[in-house]
Amino acid sequence: MKELPEDATRGLIDGSAFDAKASSAAGSFTLARIAMIKHHHFIGRFEVTNPPLEAEREYLRGWMAGLIKGQGMNVLSGPHVAHVDTPGNRGLTGVAIIETSHVAIHIWDETSPALVQLDFYTCGTLDKEAILKAIKPWGVVRNSFLVLDRERDVVALEPV
Repeated sequence: MKELPEDATRGLIDGSAFDAKASSAAGSFTLARIAMIKHHHFIGRFEVTNPPLEAEREYLRGWMAGLIKGQGMNVLSGPHVAHVDTPGNRGLTGVAIIETSHVAIHIWDETSPALVQLDFYTCGTLDKEAILKAIKPWGVVRNSFLVLDRERDVVALEPV
């Protein structure tokens, strides 16, 4: 009996994931439902009084790694952190490719309070409270955020 290549046995039928397995030499297949992945996306805007600054690149790198690990995700590349010196756009920027998508953070430190934008997208579920707790030490004075479910459409998981 010929086996189908791994990548040829997976697919979507009516939006549901299935794993096809050859069941006989005649070529019939059975479909077994596999776990559906989630598509959760946290988009946050924070005004903070104590943001990480240029000399704290390593701190931000560790903070991002801890945030990702705390969400049960695995880092594939990064976190990568850089500082931008352009007037009006100065601050730290960090990105990480995670096994299930990405995390990006931008910190503009020229304003008071400083502005932080955080984007955490995953094919898993997110713990919003853990994200908010991680940013709290930066002296959050104002925040707004959305948690979206993007599995079949873009839907807010909480009232905006």
